[in-house]
Amino acid sequence: MADTSPRGPGSPVGTPDPSTPDAGSRRRRQSSTARFIAGCVLFVVGAEALTFGWQYVNVRFQLHFEQPVIGSQVGWLTWYFLINATSIVALWIGLQLLGFFPRDTWAPRAGTPTASDAATTTQAQAHDSDNLFTFRSDEHG
Repeated sequence: MADTSPRGPGSPVGTPDPSTPDAGSRRRRQSSTARFIAGCVLFVVGAEALTFGWQYVNVRFQLHFEQPVIGSQVGWLTWYFLINATSIVALWIGLQLLGFFPRDTWAPRAGTPTASDAATTTQAQAHDSDNLFTFRSDEHG
């Protein structure tokens, strides 16, 4: 039998067919809202896991993280608080670097007018309407 595949007679069986699209190119990019929601869920679940994880390590290895850092004057500032807060901030930065959160949520999208553009347009329209009813002596000789 003759080989009728588009690969040609010399190409090995395992090579992909160049006429078919990749499976990766068919996959759609996730929207920014879906990434943001996934990032929020990952952050909450990760922060809870870190909190319980540090508590487990503290109890399991008897590290006494609940002791205050500076004497007894500042009772809430314990080693557990510092380690947990630092690890949660590191989780937030890690998710930010992975692209789960938009860089500037409140920035206007490309092509949308900003507040200053809208104010300039409104002011220009107001001046044009003022000129409509103003009689100028230099226009009518």
